[in-house]
Amino acid sequence: MRKSIIITALLSISVAVMAGQITWEKYRKDCGADAQEANESRAKKKFKKKYRGKSIRWIGVVASIDNDGLDNLEATKYLEVRIKMSPTDSIIADVTVKVPKSKIKEVHKLNKGDKVVFAGKIRSMGGTILDHIIKATTIGKYYH
Repeated sequence: MRKSIIITALLSISVAVMAGQITWEKYRKDCGADAQEANESRAKKKFKKKYRGKSIRWIGVVASIDNDGLDNLEATKYLEVRIKMSPTDSIIADVTVKVPKSKIKEVHKLNKGDKVVFAGKIRSMGGTILDHIIKATTIGKYYH
């Protein structure tokens, strides 16, 4: 009896974690360019209620790396890596990942076109011109 209770509890926790995971596709559906075009007010409300400050783990492709931040580390707290997501809403990049200076070694390993996995918290919703902003905890090449 006790084993079944523990297994049931673990399964419930796993399902809850998977159900609560914020995918790029789910986020894009609620807050992406199409959602904003259809009803900008609703997209902003959904962002504030469901996404701001929430943790994510997404995969994308490096579109560019802010070399000014790499050259001028004293003046900036974060390095910016722009990411093209799939599906995409933009021509160049969908997401700007703000990587803390403490992760500079990870950023130095990245090149334009690399497939990367990054995790962090959603900081702000982008729009048709501006990228969505993620404050990163980790970033690295994706080898899957």
